[in-house]
Amino acid sequence: MEDYTITGGDGKEYGPVSAMTIREWAQQGRANAQTLVRRGSEPARPLGELPEFSDLFAGPKHTAPGPIKLGTPMASPASAMPAPTFPETTSHLGGGSNIQEAAVIALSEPLAKSGFWLKLMAVLQFLYAGIYIIGSFGIGIIFAWLPIWMGVLMWQAANRARDAALSGDLMTAITAQNKIKLLIIIMGVITLLSIVLALLFIVFIGVIGASSPNFLEEFRQQLEQNRY
Repeated sequence: MEDYTITGGDGKEYGPVSAMTIREWAQQGRANAQTLVRRGSEPARPLGELPEFSDLFAGPKHTAPGPIKLGTPMASPASAMPAPTFPETTSHLGGGSNIQEAAVIALSEPLAKSGFWLKLMAVLQFLYAGIYIIGSFGIGIIFAWLPIWMGVLMWQAANRARDAALSGDLMTAITAQNKIKLLIIIMGVITLLSIVLALLFIVFIGVIGASSPNFLEEFRQQLEQNRY
């Protein structure tokens, strides 16, 4: 599958994205025949000159006055085009697709811009799981699934947020938010369990210390011996 990078009216490049995404943008009026598109490592060319997209601009009604911005609110059809060129998309929220897409893009961009850090954290989770498995001679795989799962959620959230910020698709944005929500729940449960276990350990030490006056001193000496 070819990867395409598209240049918006703001001069910024968006992508890489699939050919299906390019077609969706063209059908939504977010790209036109003059929009510059770079296929893989090839030089940028107008979208209308790429043979795989020629059917999108097969008639005079598909001619647009110039590139349309991606990643920013679009102008209304009355000011940007003499007549509606592409069919508008709708969602289960109904009506006002342009306004909805602009809102989705604005809300998705902060998460999309942190995509590098999300993916870096995902890689660190994968490395941690790998080191844990190797260090425990394979036994740690019983628990290593948790950081792997968290890493997958981070990676998927970064990709979905990027796609939502580029396309303005509501369902893609909701998917990204749901993955972040699940990630926060997992981290909250882990933190809560850690606190509970720490408190139980403190209570255990206190009970043992109260029942055996010399226990705490012996425990401290044992820790010092292990340290050296």
